Amino acid sequence: MLKSILPFVVPYKRLVAAALVLTFAGSVLAQVNAVVLDKTVDAINALVSADSFSWGQAAAILIAVSSVLLGKELCAAVVTFFQRYCGEQMRILVRRDLARVRGELRHAHGLPRLRDGRL
Repeated sequence: MLKSILPFVVPYKRLVAAALVLTFAGSVLAQVNAVVLDKTVDAINALVSADSFSWGQAAAILIAVSSVLLGKELCAAVVTFFQRYCGEQMRILVRRDLARVRGELRHAHGLPRLRDGRL
C-alpha cells in the first residue's frame, strides 16, 4: 500500500521533511523536563547542604527553572501546531491528487461522475 501512495506523497517532500524535523524537535523538547529537573535537584541539594543557605538563592533557582520550563512549553506548543499544520496540509494535498486521478480514471473508462456519493 505504501508503494501505491508514495507517488502522491513525493511532490510534497518538503512537507514530509518539515514534519520529520518537527517530530525530532518535539522529541528533544520532551527531554528538557528531565534534564532541567535533574539540574534543579542538584542545585537545591548543593544550596541546602552549604552553610550559607539563602532563600534568595533558592528563589532565583526556582525562577530560572520556571522560566526555562515555561519557554519549553511555549516552544512545544509552536512545534505541535506546525506538526499538525504540515500533516493536515499533506492530507489535503494528497487527497486532492488522489481524487483527481480517480476522476481521470473514471473518465478514461467511460464511467459516470460521482455526485453526492451516488452514480
